[in-house]
Amino acid sequence: MVQRLVSALPLIAGYAKIGCSGKALEAFHSMLDDRIKPDEFTMAGVLSACAQLGSLEQARKVHSFIIQHRIRKNHFVLNGLVDMFAKCDDLAFARKIFDNMQWRNTECWNLMISALSTHG
Repeated sequence: MVQRLVSALPLIAGYAKIGCSGKALEAFHSMLDDRIKPDEFTMAGVLSACAQLGSLEQARKVHSFIIQHRIRKNHFVLNGLVDMFAKCDDLAFARKIFDNMQWRNTECWNLMISALSTHG
């Protein structure tokens, strides 16, 4: 069981990075089943996987999880939320997150510009 816990964290980001969203979410659920609390870096990988899936329902579940479990909203999480909601066709909510960010880095601006151009 210890091996499973240790390996789930990099798997999520790795699977998301190579486009294996389903496997990334499976690893995340395995981690939760083992009662390991994800941090903001783990959630950034989960957000990336959800963005690839394009499922608004899944996006809302992950966003609720972040709020309920008080995951720290650093720029990785906030950028991930903007990207995920934009790719799940909720541009208004992506824009709301963007507008409420205290600091906006280049990546965040690029995500928002790309989302706006994609959605007209």
